Amino acid sequence: MALRKRKKRILVFGVFDRIHAGHRFFLRAARGFGGELFVAVARDRNVLRLKKKLPRDSEQTRLRN
Repeated sequence: MALRKRKKRILVFGVFDRIHAGHRFFLRAARGFGGELFVAVARDRNVLRLKKKLPRDSEQTRLRN
């Protein structure tokens, strides 16, 4: 039985509040691993729970950026 070569998938997580050069560097570096890049943007309620404050930009704004 021949093994099929699987397409590489990269998954990154972040708040991505007020996207800046550091975020862009991080995403380019992740993309550099090859394959498909999936970006998970933290929900407002999870940011509030973990950081004890809401992000400056709303969840919807961060998803659009």
